[in-house]
Amino acid sequence: MTPIGYARLIAYGELHVTPPQRLAYASSSVNRRIDGESQILFPNSVAFDDTPVGHLEFALRHEGVNLGNHRCGVRFYRARRSHRPSARDADR
Repeated sequence: MTPIGYARLIAYGELHVTPPQRLAYASSSVNRRIDGESQILFPNSVAFDDTPVGHLEFALRHEGVNLGNHRCGVRFYRARRSHRPSARDADR
C-alpha cells in the first residue's frame, strides 16, 4: 500500500503533527473507496499529481479538512521554497 493525501504529506515533509484518525492509502487490492476503522483504501487508479500540491488537493477532496496538518504543510512549503536556489545564485 502506498500512502496518499495527508499520510504522504506527513511522510514527505517529516512533519511532527497528530495524524488524522484514518490515513489514506492506494492499494491494488481494491477497485473503489473502502473506509476502514484505521485507514481509507483507494484504488491505484485514483488520479492526482504525485506532488505535495497534488496530495494536498487529494486530502482536501477525499479526507476532509485537517487544520493542524495544513498549518504544518504551509511551514514545510515555505521552508522548501526558502532553500531553493534563486536565479541570481545560478549566475554565480
